[in-house]
Order: sequence, then C-alpha cells, then structure tokens
Amino acid sequence: MFYVIKNSGVVSAPTLKAINVRLNAKFTEDEFAVVGKDFVVKCTDTDIDFVQDKHKMENILFSGFFKKDNSLKFICLFNLIFTFILMILINNIGG
Repeated sequence: MFYVIKNSGVVSAPTLKAINVRLNAKFTEDEFAVVGKDFVVKCTDTDIDFVQDKHKMENILFSGFFKKDNSLKFICLFNLIFTFILMILINNIGG
C-alpha cells in the first residue's frame, strides 16, 4: 500500500499509479520511505503543490500533440451551405 500523509489527513491507495490519480500528482517510488511492505511519504501543502505541478508540466508537453484542428471542417461546412443556398437562389431566379 502507498500512503501519503498530508496536513489535512492520510491518503492511501494500493498502487503508485492509483495514488497519483487520486491526488492528481506525479510521485515516484524514490520519494516514499519503505515501512515493511508499505510505502509512506509525509508531505506539506507546498510539497503536494510541487508534485501536482510536476504532473501538470508533464501534461503540458504532450497536450499539443493530440490537439485537433477543426477549422478546415468548419470552412468546408460553410462552403457547402453557401453553395446550397446559391443553388436555390439561382434556381428560383432563373426558373
């Protein structure tokens, strides 16, 4: 089990990944002290903020890679609608 002792209480999880998800942080095993079969770390609020900032910085690096550009879809959709309106207007004027 992994335990994080904070000023506001204790957070526990069965795996390191689960503790990181629960705290929205990026802990490594090196930061924990081994007590029997358990891993324990004591953190202040500033320590928790730092570890959460590490997680945010890691996500910033990769967030741009998966960003979709929808501008081409909007331009094509606008062009299709505009063409359809023009066809209707030309058909009504000519016939």
